[in-house]
Amino acid sequence: GYGYRSIAPSRPVLPDETLFRVASISKTFVATAVMQLVENGTLDLNANVNTYLETFKVPDTFSEPVTLTHLLTHTAGFEENYVPITVYTDNNLPSLEEILTEEIPARVWPVGEASAYSNWGYALAGYIVQEMSGMRFEDYIDEYILQPLGMEHSSFYQDLPYPLDRDHSRGYVYDDDSGFIPQYPEIMTIPPAGGLSTTATDMAVFMLVHLQNGTYNGHRILENETIQEMHQPHFTSHTVMPGVCLGFYEMVINNQTVITHEGDAGFFTSQMTLLPEHGIGLFISYNTATSEEPRKDFLEAFMDEYFPLPHSSVVPIPDHSERVHRYVGHYMKMRTAYTTVEKFELLTALSYATVEVVANSDGTIQLFGETYVEVEPRLFREVTGDSDRIFAFVEDENGVITHLYDSELSPTAWKRLQWYESPPFFEGLLWFSLFFLLLTLIGWLAGAIRNHLRHQPRVHLPARIARWLVVPMFLSYISLLLLSGPAVDARYRLLDSEIHPVEYLTLQSTYYSNMQLVLILPLIITITAFLCAAFVLMAWTGKGSKGLGPYWNLSGRIHYTSVVLLGLVLVWFLSYWNAIGFLL
Repeated sequence: GYGYRSIAPSRPVLPDETLFRVASISKTFVATAVMQLVENGTLDLNANVNTYLETFKVPDTFSEPVTLTHLLTHTAGFEENYVPITVYTDNNLPSLEEILTEEIPARVWPVGEASAYSNWGYALAGYIVQEMSGMRFEDYIDEYILQPLGMEHSSFYQDLPYPLDRDHSRGYVYDDDSGFIPQYPEIMTIPPAGGLSTTATDMAVFMLVHLQNGTYNGHRILENETIQEMHQPHFTSHTVMPGVCLGFYEMVINNQTVITHEGDAGFFTSQMTLLPEHGIGLFISYNTATSEEPRKDFLEAFMDEYFPLPHSSVVPIPDHSERVHRYVGHYMKMRTAYTTVEKFELLTALSYATVEVVANSDGTIQLFGETYVEVEPRLFREVTGDSDRIFAFVEDENGVITHLYDSELSPTAWKRLQWYESPPFFEGLLWFSLFFLLLTLIGWLAGAIRNHLRHQPRVHLPARIARWLVVPMFLSYISLLLLSGPAVDARYRLLDSEIHPVEYLTLQSTYYSNMQLVLILPLIITITAFLCAAFVLMAWTGKGSKGLGPYWNLSGRIHYTSVVLLGLVLVWFLSYWNAIGFLL
């Protein structure tokens, strides 16, 4: 152990005593528990999970049901539902069953089609362990995994018993002015997805179990065949790409296949990596919220030292230059919302949530700032051969590219966006709409002033109403742009638990009050746009003008029609991104 578990008072990190929050590494324990119940015949990896559920059911959106294999490989097809998974007090904290029941995510693609990381899916797997074992999940893990292995300084309980509560490290946030700032302890709302607190020594024991075919110190918790099954990929996007295992996922580092899982909580970042062929296990955990880069740097440094990457030449396939256009476009992580208001919130960060694949003139592609070339159909490697990072593209039955996979991010796919989902379209529509509507209102105001100064008769009432209706549509659009940013920023700050409890409550109030207003604005835009559409018909036919004929001259009618068409495009766009009809 290095560093301190507490700065004031000063207490060092002790590897066999100091507990760290390991977040999503907890999922490897969930998978281990599931496989224990598979071994004794209680569970079936390929059975419909609804056979194990009574209080609630997973939606039967598609013909093929969700199984435990799908839950453990993140291939159930769930959307991300952005449940705040950490809080600061257990007052009135709902049970695991209540949270799962209230937050059932939609199934947005068939099982096994793609992988997208899901905390809810693993929480459900833990809940099934609880239901089918007849024991609280935390109790099951303690009795059947932790106690047999002698992992006495580990627990899934959020209210840690003594002396574990005394030995738990504080989490810290670093500030340039104030230094290391201690944070309030976190409580995991769905413990199976990330609630484990443990020590480095206990994690060494757990890694040895998986490296020694299910046994440690004479105690067996899984059969050898079961361990091997857990470590094998059960989903992969390409034959040479790393796959997703049961509780783990593969990575290829310096031509070595490892199985790993990382975990990021509010103030802790951790990684567990196994090299089964070499009998090596690595575990590292930090108690300061900086970024995930330190643990990545440590793993890379270890692999470079003991398993250096030999230089290899990269040979592109013969027709790579003719094929490169197939892959061009914008891609977005599939771990996102599709049916909820969070899809609208994603718009404010669309440029950061997507990656663009750009074709170079020499037949290579530009991706994440590096240059890659196609070495096998739909498989790309870095051109210099100095990196073993691989990208694989997936095509549908018509040969159209639909997904992108990254060897450094195997549990989550990237979905290829349609042109109308891409950042350039969004940004172009945003600025064009803003300037077009602004110039329109300025032009109408200038015309009204000119007519007044020239003492020209006013346009008849229906024509004036038609134009006045554009004003609330424009003002609502401007307000939407101004208010969405702060509201969504508050939302993401709520999900990022590196905040003081008092600030959390303030942000929560800010978010709900702002979003109530923000989500009213698209309704105003929708209503005024459709009212204006009715006036388009009246403007061209002259209805309501008391015999004066069509409103305005030909160019005026064309311009007003263009304004209304733009408004209807905005309504379609807001509807597509779930901004309409989602009042909180």
